[in-house]
Amino acid sequence: MSSLMKDFLCILASLVLVALSLGLPSVLLSRGVLRSSSTRKLVHIGVSHWWLLYLAFRPSPWVGYLGSSAFILINWIAYRRHLFRVLEDQDSRKSLGTIYFPLALLALVAIVDLGLLKAWEAGLGVLILGWGDGMAALVGQGFGKAPFRVFGQSKSLPGTLALFLFSAVLTLAFSLAFDPGLGLPSLLVRAAAMGLFAAMVELITPWGLDNLSLPILCAFFFAYGTRTGLAGGFVLAVLFNGLVAAVALGRKSVDPSGAILGTALGAILVLAGGIPAYSLLVAFFISSTLLGKYVSLRLPPSSIEAKGRQRDGLQVLANCGAGVLASLAYTQSGNLAYLAALAAGFASANADTWASELGALSRRLPRSILTFKEEPAGTSGAVSPLGLASSALGAGFLGLVFALAYAPILGLGQALWVVAGLSCLWGFLGALVDSLLGAAFQAKYRSIENGEYTERPRAGLRSNILVGGVAWVTNDGVNALSTFVAALGAAGSYWLLGSSLRLT
Repeated sequence: MSSLMKDFLCILASLVLVALSLGLPSVLLSRGVLRSSSTRKLVHIGVSHWWLLYLAFRPSPWVGYLGSSAFILINWIAYRRHLFRVLEDQDSRKSLGTIYFPLALLALVAIVDLGLLKAWEAGLGVLILGWGDGMAALVGQGFGKAPFRVFGQSKSLPGTLALFLFSAVLTLAFSLAFDPGLGLPSLLVRAAAMGLFAAMVELITPWGLDNLSLPILCAFFFAYGTRTGLAGGFVLAVLFNGLVAAVALGRKSVDPSGAILGTALGAILVLAGGIPAYSLLVAFFISSTLLGKYVSLRLPPSSIEAKGRQRDGLQVLANCGAGVLASLAYTQSGNLAYLAALAAGFASANADTWASELGALSRRLPRSILTFKEEPAGTSGAVSPLGLASSALGAGFLGLVFALAYAPILGLGQALWVVAGLSCLWGFLGALVDSLLGAAFQAKYRSIENGEYTERPRAGLRSNILVGGVAWVTNDGVNALSTFVAALGAAGSYWLLGSSLRLT
């Protein structure tokens, strides 16, 4: 069969598939068998099989570019003009998913064309989006009687289990069809790893962007994660971190988004840096949680803090993001400057948290780090002698944990002590940067209910009055920036010292 004929047949088959994917759910909707929220997912599932046509006909790349671009244009017009009831969603925030889906197809066609993925690897990602995400929504609607919210989106345990199951089954099917030769244990571990990864990506992707993130990230994870001997380690890391997160969730130390994102970041740390890197996260989390519990027993809940003591996903990401990225960079390069960044990122988060928790016990009112005026306890950017001492202790504690964890790897030479020392120094400096940024830029409000200072933008349904800082600069943003400053400062300092001391 000529190339031109393959292209023509692929286009014709694609038109038939789209017609069937829209037509059958439309009939079910018109007869009242299903609601639009369900028919939308049936279309979602049906159109995902377009990639099977792409695999079967092996058309020229331009067919993939043209087809996915046409889907984007048609879906955009339909979204704006409300042309297809079968695609409508009661929640308008999710309706852009019809645009994200073909956009993901277009991106994967380009990725395959560039040789970064094989066509069948990309196809697995697309089918996981279609069947996994589609069935997760359908099962969640039917059986998810106790939903929880993650980053503002409603999720359910039955829906998440459905996504895991369908992703695992699809992984088994694609492995048997395109990558034969693996034994049954290896296949099952690969399927479990893929199912867990897909479930986590879907849970933590905000703003309805999972139609983009799920197929692309799953395809890359399958190609570069589950086929290089990492699958077993990933499964064990997720299970262990999930158990820790479940305990923390039960004790209300984290909310569902914090538990899920903590599990994901912990698993990445285990895979990228092993137990030594993971020990820094554990030391930070356990020490900060215990201090928080201790302080909460001695002081009433703060009316200033925007979120209270229960960590959510954004707080976890803000505190741990710099360290996790540094661990990935160190694993890929072996450069000890990145190891210094890893240690300093967690030391900064720990120093800031210890300062906030123990500083609240100070008998003296804190003073603004910029104006030196007394401020209410808990005010961002206000410091006290007890808070500064606690910050130094928090950074020193993480430096000590680093030295103990990495001594068997680095030995007891200069490199170990330089990195440990830089983590203490930049951990403390990072906490100071946090105070400076908090005083200068973090949003500050006056409560509309009682006139008192608060970091909470709203009091119930009413907005509080902005009296300082920038409205979009939150405590999470300040924490994230300060930990990155600490990580970059430690990496730069190690690079300078390494050149003079000839460290390796």
